[in-house]
Amino acid sequence: KSQQIEVLTETRNKLLEEIESVSNTVAEKDRKISSLLENMQEMEDRLVQLEELTNQQATSEQQQPLQSV
Repeated sequence: KSQQIEVLTETRNKLLEEIESVSNTVAEKDRKISSLLENMQEMEDRLVQLEELTNQQATSEQQQPLQSV
């Protein structure tokens, strides 16, 4: 019976180590995903700014007739 307890204890300890390892991996992946989402948000913000600038330029070009040279 004590041998069974020993085997079960070893098995439990190995499982706890695996759980800790998987938890660390998941936490690392979470950080990477969070970083990627932040980068995507920054890119989206830049695209919106660029689009607004482009629209402003197009509007100002339409308002000012081209001068022939």
